[in-house]
Amino acid sequence: MILLMLTLPIIAFTSMCAFYEARWTVRNYEQTIVPYSLGVFVVYSYAVMCAFPPNESAVFTYTSLGYVIGIWMIGFIDDRYGDGEPKGIRGHIGVFLNDRRWTTGLIKAVGTILLAGVYTFLSQPQSGITSIMMFMLLCLFPHIMNLFDTRPLRVWKISLMVSAVIVAFMPIPRFSTLVYVLTIFYLVYVMEGERKAVLGDNGATATGAILAIWLTHEGSAELQYFSVTILFLLLLAAERVSFSMWIAERPFFRWMDGIGVMKKE
Repeated sequence: MILLMLTLPIIAFTSMCAFYEARWTVRNYEQTIVPYSLGVFVVYSYAVMCAFPPNESAVFTYTSLGYVIGIWMIGFIDDRYGDGEPKGIRGHIGVFLNDRRWTTGLIKAVGTILLAGVYTFLSQPQSGITSIMMFMLLCLFPHIMNLFDTRPLRVWKISLMVSAVIVAFMPIPRFSTLVYVLTIFYLVYVMEGERKAVLGDNGATATGAILAIWLTHEGSAELQYFSVTILFLLLLAAERVSFSMWIAERPFFRWMDGIGVMKKE
């Protein structure tokens, strides 16, 4: 795992350059053109752990990897071909009902539901309630992470907090695994904090997919119920308010939002 860790900065840098060359870029909130290449880095990092699993957990299976890659692909389609409108799930459904047109956002929503359903079926949960919790987490987590990905490091901070909660209830991981995961967090922190690259829809949804898988297999039932409740409430809130505006109007959350984001000179 330590040797494979050396490939991480190479993948992060080369994917950034490749996306620049292909003009797979977006204007961020500062109107700076940046590549949405960090999703490739996230998926690669997870794929390595599935190929060389640190333990026998169902988190690191090729079935799980297939779900994550599928989520990444539909996120990439939205990055590549989406026009940014309309906003919210109701907006995408409205376009479909009124214009009989599939938006990339609606494709992403339907694709996520289908992938979550297939993964839940293949995982064969032990009970009906476990199946429902798994399905809800697999559907909601990628979408909510995507909604928060409008400023640098928001997804990174949420991922760090969720990971810390899950790890608190797990056996202590091996040192090599811990170093590998911290390296992933560090590289995303540097590249996104300095606005060299962004996660984009593809990276944010893939990150949410990985956390959802981890939570379904390693999180306690109580933590899963709590997570589904919070995610569902956030989904409802997103149809009425802008998360960015809500954060900007509250000093404490505005301060947290700015932690780690390098100031422009």
